[in-house]
Amino acid sequence: MHQPASSGAETIVGGWNLVSSPGLFCHWHLNGRPSLIAALVDHGADVLLEEFYCSPDFRAWFLERVTGTSGEGRLSLPGESLEVTGTSFECGMARCGAHGARPFVHSRLTATLDDQGRVTSWTDRLAAQSVVTGTAFETALVKNGVDTQNTEGAEDVPYAIPNVRVDIHQTKYGVPVRWWRSVGHSFNAFAVEVFIDELAHAAGKDPYQFRRDLLKDKPRHLGVLDTAAKAAGWSSKPPKGIHRGIAVHESYGSFVAQVIDVSIGHNDVSIGHNKELNIHRVVSAIDCGIAINPDLVKAQMESTVIFGLSGALFQEVTLRNGVVEQNNFDDYPVLRMHQTPRIEPHIVESNENPSGVGEPGN
Repeated sequence: MHQPASSGAETIVGGWNLVSSPGLFCHWHLNGRPSLIAALVDHGADVLLEEFYCSPDFRAWFLERVTGTSGEGRLSLPGESLEVTGTSFECGMARCGAHGARPFVHSRLTATLDDQGRVTSWTDRLAAQSVVTGTAFETALVKNGVDTQNTEGAEDVPYAIPNVRVDIHQTKYGVPVRWWRSVGHSFNAFAVEVFIDELAHAAGKDPYQFRRDLLKDKPRHLGVLDTAAKAAGWSSKPPKGIHRGIAVHESYGSFVAQVIDVSIGHNDVSIGHNKELNIHRVVSAIDCGIAINPDLVKAQMESTVIFGLSGALFQEVTLRNGVVEQNNFDDYPVLRMHQTPRIEPHIVESNENPSGVGEPGN
């Protein structure tokens, strides 16, 4: 299966404020990795790391956008104040062209079943361009020539299959690539779960029960899978014309299962390339350890559903004559309110350490 390049296309209104004086560099800016920003500034400016102050919020790449240094060379702002404002969407779409989108990915999966419909072997072959090569993370995340963020979610398949092989061909096609929400999990979870459905169909088994049989030794996977299935009413037959699907995946220490209700047939809220797919409901269950802020967890689960559906249904970065064609929401749409299905998030009670919620549901 082929999955296209995609952009984060963030819509957060961002701003940067840089103030420096002899021996002091102060920075206020929306970012997600203050420790990384501090390290980059410490490398690129005449300031000591302990004298650098950074507020943690959302974006982590101001140095590249504001100074153009990417941490290389020296940053000199003697006694000056610099303010830059804009939207992260503008920067996000610019990043598609200049700094990269999620890579094109091709996955080929094969498996064997025995006479009882049990999976006896599994092969997953990936072709994808490295996300971290050429970045500050290359040393830590490229192992034996393999970008581990390309194989996450594929090399650690949770299902009890006796023979598993995963290999990757790291392509280089001249298009800059970078991270997309949930990174390698975004394309590997999709490929793995679609193929599990294909195997369940070939074995003549219910896709929910088929997964349960393969996850007997995975209590946290089963916890979210059972929660989502029960909340969605999996045991009862869906209304006429409604088709129901289920999936489960672990990423960033959290476990998520989702059940989706869809129908085929054009109407005013149909979405997708063929304008015939209607998504009615998504039931989502997450085990993220101790939910410190349950409202925030639910909000993130709702946003990941909208973000993931947008990417699956119609978002795609394309190039013409080497230039990215998309530059705003008219040609790179996100799910609109009237297209958004009913989303029902559920948090599984857990005493495990808190883990991620911003990406696993995607």
